[in-house]
Amino acid sequence: MHDDAGHGRTVPQLEQLNELLEAKVKSQGQLLAETQERLRTLFENAPLSIQLIDVSGRTLQVNAAWRALWRIPPDVVENFILRDYNVLTDPQLEKQGILPYFHRALRGENSRIPAIRYDAAEPQLAGRARWVEGNLYPVKDAAGEVRQLVLIHEDVTERREAQELILRKSAEFEAVYQHLPEPVIMTSPERIIVLVNPAANALFGYAPGELIGRPVSILEAEGTEPGHAPGAAAREVSYRHRGGERILTSTLSSVARSADGEVFGYVAIVRDIREQRREEEMRRFISNAGDVLASSLDPRETLSALARLAVPTLGDWCLIDLLEDDGSVRRAEVVIADPRHEPVKAKVTRFAISRDRPENPPARALFEARPLLIPVLEREKIGQMALSDEHAQVILEAEVHSMICVPLVARGRVLGVLSLLLAASRRSYTERDLSYAKQLAGKAAQAVENSRLYERATEAISARDEFLSICSHELKTPLTSLKLQLELAGRSLQKPGSAGLPSEALTNRLGVAARQLRRVERLIDDMLDVSRIATGMLTMDMAPLSVRELVTETVHQASELFQSAGVALTVEVSEDAWVHGDRARLAQVLDNLLANALKYGEGKPVRIDVGRRGDRVEVSVSDQGPGIAPRDQQRIFQRFERAVASRSITGLGLGLHISRQIAERHDGTLDVESELGAGARFTLRLPVEVGGS
Repeated sequence: MHDDAGHGRTVPQLEQLNELLEAKVKSQGQLLAETQERLRTLFENAPLSIQLIDVSGRTLQVNAAWRALWRIPPDVVENFILRDYNVLTDPQLEKQGILPYFHRALRGENSRIPAIRYDAAEPQLAGRARWVEGNLYPVKDAAGEVRQLVLIHEDVTERREAQELILRKSAEFEAVYQHLPEPVIMTSPERIIVLVNPAANALFGYAPGELIGRPVSILEAEGTEPGHAPGAAAREVSYRHRGGERILTSTLSSVARSADGEVFGYVAIVRDIREQRREEEMRRFISNAGDVLASSLDPRETLSALARLAVPTLGDWCLIDLLEDDGSVRRAEVVIADPRHEPVKAKVTRFAISRDRPENPPARALFEARPLLIPVLEREKIGQMALSDEHAQVILEAEVHSMICVPLVARGRVLGVLSLLLAASRRSYTERDLSYAKQLAGKAAQAVENSRLYERATEAISARDEFLSICSHELKTPLTSLKLQLELAGRSLQKPGSAGLPSEALTNRLGVAARQLRRVERLIDDMLDVSRIATGMLTMDMAPLSVRELVTETVHQASELFQSAGVALTVEVSEDAWVHGDRARLAQVLDNLLANALKYGEGKPVRIDVGRRGDRVEVSVSDQGPGIAPRDQQRIFQRFERAVASRSITGLGLGLHISRQIAERHDGTLDVESELGAGARFTLRLPVEVGGS
């Protein structure tokens, strides 16, 4: 039996419940629609590009940011991207190496895709190429299965280009910084070195990177004000080389600030001014040197002043060698800077350069008359350059490693050589040092020449005074005798008859007077000949003549003089020869040589030898007198010079000078061979006339 009343009550309840359910479903549908709309709006308006991809690689949906990022036309998006495009088969993604990130996401892993450059040349793309980063997120169901992939893109083109710009500018800055010729140092506010360019490393003697991270005080010389003094003007700052050498610089400092004004470091641009300062000092030195060298006319003082000027300003050693008139070289000065080398200095003083060792640097500079720079004196070459093995050992003891040799030249004449040496020094000579040495040598040569000219002028004045004294004596003596003889003869003639002198005695007195007149005449002729020689007016009457006849005639004329002096005169003619010459002038030469032998022969026999040697005829006059010292054997051929400076020896000292000049005018020579205590042998050599007998 049915309960109709209960059934009647249930139906309305069910209807009411259904209505409630429908209302709730409707409400939840509205809520879902609202949620979906919110999600769609959020997806569409998200600031980042979002692309929904199914597990097969097809694109399900893209948002506005995606479309804005890739700038793909709407019809292409609808008809290609959302229908046919598959990310897993995109060749560009495969080329860029992105596909492995998708496979990882499909396995359920979050993946971050690094920035990739997408080429704008692809047909579907518009605009410029862009750099895009990505993040892949797998969407899983309740069972953990991946159902979709969410790909979020971020356009990092501007950031990447900014980074590239920064990198490029940094590279450009680094290139400029590295190649700056001026040394540059940058430090942190704590004075720690953060940047050093190669020029600075080279200046201070450090390897690349060796100074980075070290305090700048490592470079500051003792006494340098610490810290920085930025300013518009450079200031002098002394730094310390790694080896300890002090480096004088002109340094311009500046503060490095960020955009907001914060100090993040200091920059110093350094310029080495040692050479500039040395140049200034050397200009002052050379200028002062001229004044010092000109302050004395004594050659010894001049050379001593020169050597003291050079050390230590230009070198550790200074050697001065002078070229003498006879061609020999005398070591005149040796000055050193280091007292420890005094024993070596004593050895160095003993060595004199010569033409026999042309490899020796001072000898080369002297005899070739050209400056010589040896920046580094190589140890293995010292033996070749030295004057001897002992000299090589002395050079090693002196620790010489660099050398400059400059000839002293004045008025085109080489006077000597100035040698400057560096010993145990860190530096070597350069072309600039050579320039300084040449300037000093030029002033020194002029000073030495002035000293020599003054010395010779003084000697010339002394010689003149001596000559005038001798000339007065030489002229007065025969004139006094002549006057006396004439007065006696005159008185005798005034006496009547037999009271006067006998005829023979009168003849003798007149003979003496005539000889004294000839003596005066000869003195005057000698002085005139000297004047003619000096002015080039000495004339020659050249003709063929026999040397035997010339000697015979000269000996005949001189025989009376030798007989009266009691001196034996012998002649030995081994072979006659003919020459082309002036008979009177050649007779004058032989007469001078005979007179010289009679004067200095101490009354011992005199010998004349005549013979031929090759194409020359030789006429020698030998005496057995005291001989001539080696140092005087060239001097006696000069004007007003005599082997013995004594009033007891008569003559003006012109005979040998005139005789040598006459010999040379005949293309001949006149020389002397002598030893002290063994007499002297004067030899006249004349060219034999071609075709002569």
